[in-house]
Amino acid sequence: MQKDNILHPAEELISNCPLRHQQENFSVAFLLQIINGTEDPIFVKDRQHRWVLLNDAFCNFLKHSREELIGKSDYDFLSKVEADVLWEKDELVFMSGIANENEESFTDIQGQTRFISTQKCLFEDGAGNKFLVGSIRDVTQYKRLEAKFQKLSANVPGMLYQFMLHPNNSFSFPYVNSGCYEIYGLTPEEIQADANLITLMVHPDESEDFAQSIALSAQTLQPWQWEGQIVLPSGQVKWIQGASRPELQADGSIIWDGLIIDVTSRKQVEEALHEAYAELEKRVLERTKELATSNEALQAEITEREQAEAQLLEKEQFLRSVYDGSEHAIFVLDFLVNGDFCYTGWNPATERATGISSSEVIGTTPEDVHGAVEGAAVRQRYIKCLETGVPVSYEECLTFQSQETWWITTINPLKDNEGKIYRLVGTTFNITERIRAETQIKQQAEDLETALQKLQRTQMQLVQSEKMSALGQLVAGIAHEINNPVSFIYGNLTHANEYIQDLVRLLQLYQQQYPQPLTPIQELETEIDLEFLIKDLFKLLDSMKIGTQRIREIVLSLRNFSRMDEAEMKEVNIHEGIDSTLMILEHRIKATPDRPAIQVIKEYSNLPLVECYAGQLNQVFMNILANAIDALEESFVVCHTLREAEAASTSLAFSSTGQMISPQIHIRTQLLEPNKVIILIADNGPGMSKEVKQRLFDPFFSTKPIGKGTGMGLSICYQIISKKHGGTLECLSQLGNGAEFVITIPRSQG
Repeated sequence: MQKDNILHPAEELISNCPLRHQQENFSVAFLLQIINGTEDPIFVKDRQHRWVLLNDAFCNFLKHSREELIGKSDYDFLSKVEADVLWEKDELVFMSGIANENEESFTDIQGQTRFISTQKCLFEDGAGNKFLVGSIRDVTQYKRLEAKFQKLSANVPGMLYQFMLHPNNSFSFPYVNSGCYEIYGLTPEEIQADANLITLMVHPDESEDFAQSIALSAQTLQPWQWEGQIVLPSGQVKWIQGASRPELQADGSIIWDGLIIDVTSRKQVEEALHEAYAELEKRVLERTKELATSNEALQAEITEREQAEAQLLEKEQFLRSVYDGSEHAIFVLDFLVNGDFCYTGWNPATERATGISSSEVIGTTPEDVHGAVEGAAVRQRYIKCLETGVPVSYEECLTFQSQETWWITTINPLKDNEGKIYRLVGTTFNITERIRAETQIKQQAEDLETALQKLQRTQMQLVQSEKMSALGQLVAGIAHEINNPVSFIYGNLTHANEYIQDLVRLLQLYQQQYPQPLTPIQELETEIDLEFLIKDLFKLLDSMKIGTQRIREIVLSLRNFSRMDEAEMKEVNIHEGIDSTLMILEHRIKATPDRPAIQVIKEYSNLPLVECYAGQLNQVFMNILANAIDALEESFVVCHTLREAEAASTSLAFSSTGQMISPQIHIRTQLLEPNKVIILIADNGPGMSKEVKQRLFDPFFSTKPIGKGTGMGLSICYQIISKKHGGTLECLSQLGNGAEFVITIPRSQG
């Protein structure tokens, strides 16, 4: 838009808005009219520090038209140094969002230095756009008068002062100029800190008259004049003369504005200068009147300053009400020049949340409030905010009144005119209940997961226990039923052998006594091949004896494996359990058309009896040996050339066709310590990967095809060894180098 066509802000707003927003347009136009009618300059800047709205007073203040100022910034009309200072102060409001008021100076278009008091605050519209709204009060005249007064006060002989008598009869010196040091040897700060320092110097002989003169002036509100002696701490005696005028204040206090001068020299030469005394007194009175006139003018300026201070106080009270009335915890701490942090207080919400009053934390460090360890962690988070220079948010755990609480805290840095961070303002929200709820839910989930796993293991153990119990009963029953007829046959074979031998001797005796038998007998002997029959009959009896002996051994192994009569923990021979298991698995160990026999190598040491659950331990042997046989059977597949090359460095033996030709299972036992037995079962199969080995004992994990394994066997073995016997079960394996299971159990459970 061209500058020549720029409308007044109120006219432009109304012309560009539809009729249906007429009421709102009227309100906005009315507000703009009020702003333009305000004597104080008012301006609005966008986030790029450009003026977007100005009132008439602001245009008059800079001596430029609105068209020249809109869209421009301080850099277009001020020096870079001045513009940089204003830019930093404006940026502080944009970044912190905290209203700001300070005094600034700049050089106007005529080249004169002007002083202004600026109030700035942040405004954010519905779309999230940020604007800086400011108002200006020209205090140039006040600054000049203040400088003039300071110069005048410094040149006045003696001590200019304000003396205040409070309604409770206490008194103070609101103002004392530097002339007090020449009279009393005290600085203005010392006198203002303790007003009694002056009254105590009044000579003891004149202290009562001094007090009465002040009381009389307070009662009558007449000017106070007094001349007397004072005694300095060094012992030096001086004559002083004071004069002032009282003024009753609205709160009942009385203020005297006056002058005290040292008249010691005058008193010392009073006799010689008696004739000139009248002239001197006249000059003093005239001077006093001049000072009174100046004091009145100064009082008017002071009144104006007090009004400005009252406005500042009102704004401070507003911010204080927001600070004190907030339901969220707010705390403030200063960053000291020595690099330390110091709390300057926190609001009532923080007091309620922590149980610590604001007065208790003022002047303390993070370690003082939170303790050494927790305070050091809090300090590190504050340091992080200093290093980044931007607001930081984090979640923290703090302890107050021996109670652990959780908070979400945001730290905002405040910067001075030089851009240095001097203060941190923190807001925090108590999320302890949320954290506790989350922790409780997490714990419940973990408990449910643990319970589910325990239930699965229990169910698995119950199923396997019931299965093994039923299998044990079945095996024991079958073994018992087989054992009876086999024992009957085995026992009768001895008698049958004796009877047959007797019959053979009888037959041989007949042959000797009747060498020429009848023709039918000779024909039958030839037909049945009697000589062969007699020789083979004894071989047949020996074979039957061996067979029944084998059946008896198998039945004994079945009974030993089932251990139905040893459900409780007893001392047993571990080797018998292993041998019984191998006897049951012998049909799988023998050679088949697809593979050679599996060679079982035993290296049994001289073990004592071991206290254990024999049936359950046999179950472990059965699962591990069955898995070893499965692994060896899976190895009998055609291998690639790479596999043949690898086999040359392993314990496996392969043929030229890539098949294993010497499968082996190696079983060793050893007594490691007086109370520790180790059983090692190794195979020279294909081994297993690291991933498989890590999950080997997990319930329901299996590398076998569906339908060939439940994934429960090794998990149950692990439970039997670790839980039932207090031992360990490990697997040592590498891919291509076989697998070895190491079972370690105590010899005695006591």
